[in-house]
Amino acid sequence: MRDGSTATRVLPVVLAVLALAGCGTTRTVTVTTIIQAAPAPAATTAVAQSPGSFSGNGTKSLGTITIDRPSIIEWRSSGPSFALTSGVSGTTAIAVSSTSSSGTSAIGPGAYPNAQVISAANWTIRIVAQ
Repeated sequence: MRDGSTATRVLPVVLAVLALAGCGTTRTVTVTTIIQAAPAPAATTAVAQSPGSFSGNGTKSLGTITIDRPSIIEWRSSGPSFALTSGVSGTTAIAVSSTSSSGTSAIGPGAYPNAQVISAANWTIRIVAQ
């Protein structure tokens, strides 16, 4: 079911029992089996609201980043390059690419799906509301 409750399905099973000797009649018996489906798994998308922060090492998917008001992305990386990208959702996308060890970038409100850090080193990202 769509509301998150456990779905129940009833499967009717019909068994025909034949008399083995003498009478030659057929008797039909209906058996009902109730099967409860497992609940749907929870969404695995990471959602951060500004302000928020992320940290990690190497390339990492961040899921959808949701920014609720104009903000600044502050980032630091110990490697030779750093990139933060997101999939396009209408006209909103994140596109940060740098060879500096730190930087900032303005970001507007919106949902930024498929956000991903591309790095070969330790990194941190902080989203600070303006």
